[in-house]
Amino acid sequence: MGVERTHTPVDAAHHLAIPHPNLPHKAGGKRTWLALEPLTGRTHQLRVHCAEMGWPILGDAIYGNAPRTGGPMLHLHAREIVVPLYKNRAPIRVTAPVPPHPRAALAECGWTGESDTPAAE
Repeated sequence: MGVERTHTPVDAAHHLAIPHPNLPHKAGGKRTWLALEPLTGRTHQLRVHCAEMGWPILGDAIYGNAPRTGGPMLHLHAREIVVPLYKNRAPIRVTAPVPPHPRAALAECGWTGESDTPAAE
């Protein structure tokens, strides 16, 4: 059974500080590949903020405009996580490859592989 959603405005200021997007890699004006850095660690911080700014994340059925079923999977990937555990040691750094499902959309934006990152303007 389908459920029709109505848009409920979200005040991003109550959920997060402004993430730092690294812009842009555009795909014909329809998509842009962003590198985002979360600031507060709040749940859904990047998804809420991107949707509020008018750039919902592809496949986001909660804050974006993707269908609840039958649409693309969420195209949000934590490529690298850095955790500063110790005061006098380098932080723990973990990287992960891009999963298969967002690769075609990333390629439309100019992504050429694992070593590629969006360039700052």
